[in-house]
Amino acid sequence: MAGRKKASAKAEPKKKPVQKAKAVEDVPVYEPKPDKYMVKAGKSISCKSGIKGPGEEIKESDINGGKEKLESLIESGHLEKK
Repeated sequence: MAGRKKASAKAEPKKKPVQKAKAVEDVPVYEPKPDKYMVKAGKSISCKSGIKGPGEEIKESDINGGKEKLESLIESGHLEKK
């Protein structure tokens, strides 16, 4: 068999080093940014952190009733979502 080469010992491909699995604590957790709520011009709102005037930011934790109350204040024209 003139056209065939002999089966010689082929060099094995180099193996990549095995990476260890990351611990659950090392994996970053996606946390969405909270929505920003601003008091509209000509309005003011009293909340847990005091009276907020036009252009001031209000957090969900500042209002009793949480997100539902913030949404109702947006609908009534006191707040705007940024």
